[in-house]
Amino acid sequence: MKLPGQDLSFTIETDVTDFSMEGISLNAVPLAIHMEKPDTSELDGQIDDLQDGAQQLDDGAKELAAGAQELNSGAAAVASGAASLVAGANTLSGGAAGLAGATSELSSGLSLLAGQSAALQSGAGTIFDSLLSAANTQLENLLTRTSLSYTPMTRENYAAVLADVQQQIGGAALKAATEEARAKVTAEVTAAVQVQVEQQATRAARAQAEAEVRKQEQPIRDGVTAAIREQVKASITEEQIFSAAYENVCTQPGAENMTEEEKRGAAAALAASEREALLKTVTDTAMVSPEVQQQIDTQVENEVQKQVDAVMAMPETQAAIQQQIDGQMVSDEVQGLIAMNIESAMAGDAVQSEIAAAVEQATGADSALIKPLNTLATQLTGFDAFYQGLLQYTNGVDSAARAASQVADGTARLQAGAAQVSGGAASLQQGSRSLTDGAARLAGGSSELAEGTGELRGRTSDMDGQLNDKIDDLIDGFTGADYEICSFVSEKNTQVDAVQFVMTTPAIEEAEARRAPAQEAQTLSLWQRLLALFQ
Repeated sequence: MKLPGQDLSFTIETDVTDFSMEGISLNAVPLAIHMEKPDTSELDGQIDDLQDGAQQLDDGAKELAAGAQELNSGAAAVASGAASLVAGANTLSGGAAGLAGATSELSSGLSLLAGQSAALQSGAGTIFDSLLSAANTQLENLLTRTSLSYTPMTRENYAAVLADVQQQIGGAALKAATEEARAKVTAEVTAAVQVQVEQQATRAARAQAEAEVRKQEQPIRDGVTAAIREQVKASITEEQIFSAAYENVCTQPGAENMTEEEKRGAAAALAASEREALLKTVTDTAMVSPEVQQQIDTQVENEVQKQVDAVMAMPETQAAIQQQIDGQMVSDEVQGLIAMNIESAMAGDAVQSEIAAAVEQATGADSALIKPLNTLATQLTGFDAFYQGLLQYTNGVDSAARAASQVADGTARLQAGAAQVSGGAASLQQGSRSLTDGAARLAGGSSELAEGTGELRGRTSDMDGQLNDKIDDLIDGFTGADYEICSFVSEKNTQVDAVQFVMTTPAIEEAEARRAPAQEAQTLSLWQRLLALFQ
């Protein structure tokens, strides 16, 4: 059975002998089959599940693609940070290596100095002992013509011995004269040192104030420049404006063909019509001249210094300077400087002469005896201070040598740690590169996946409707719902309800020898032939 819209080919084969048959009649009638639409509710539900799954898959793929892009950006940032980390780690490693070398050299140098500490202390002690021996001889010579007694001086008792001798000679008068002289020297030395400290503190404060004002130098320069520009602009004469116009005319095309009178006339007209523009041009030219620039620089510097003076005059600035001076004056460095200068002045001939004169005036004692004793006391006190300072220095060198050795060990460990950090940073950089490559591939793949899931979502969004349409098309194909019946005999035959055409194949007859006598052909009428179609 051939259905509408189908092309079919039939072949009948058989193996027979003495076979005959009449022709085969082929009748074409429209197919009328009643077919109900199948129940597709279960399939529709499965399609709905498929559509929901495709939608969720597409949403997830898009989120995955977005996350992959963020991961890719983050991986790039990680790679950049890893590169910076590698550079920093390499710098750290190089710096640690340099620091280790420097601290090693420092430790070696301090160890070498510490090795000389004992020799320095021994040498200074020997000098101190020699000085004490000479002082004992000098003291003995001074006291040979007196009835005064004394104990030989040592490092520990020289001050007490000299004080006892001085007490025996001058007593309270010598002590008072010495204290008075020391108070005077102390005041003078302290005042002189304080002047230096004040100058240093003031210079430092002024430098800091100037640095702050210099930060606003550009606005100051802008204001000065604007003011000088107005002055320059006000000083421009009409002759200068005409000269600028004349120069402008002479540079125009065709000026070489103009007469001098024509040029001056054109310049006068230009000066009248473009006066403001020409005034600006002349002013701009004057502003870049060396003289004006020097004037600007001078006024800017004057304004800067004026503002610095204002800052320096502020109560809080003066309070800060005084606080700095007070702190410096009580520092060990300044106090040591004052003490050294006091002792130096006390040992001077002028002060010793004043002390001897004061004692002689008060007691009548021989100044030739008092002055050498005071000088001797000052010398021994000064060397003792040097000796104690040397002991502190050598002890400090020993402590510094031990500390430097510890620092050298620490910097060596720092160098090793920095090398590990550098290696780790390099590994991190390599890993970040792999992460970047992988993230880029993931981003590309997730984008392609999102495109594919989007296409799947689009193609399945109307699958249920497409399925129902296809089922309807198939049913219509079987039932011939849309088939228009027509006659295959003549297009003029419009009254066709069932039969469209009848085809008859030729009959198969026996061979001539066995064929029955032919019957006389019967002539059929039109009605008979029409009836034969249904037989």
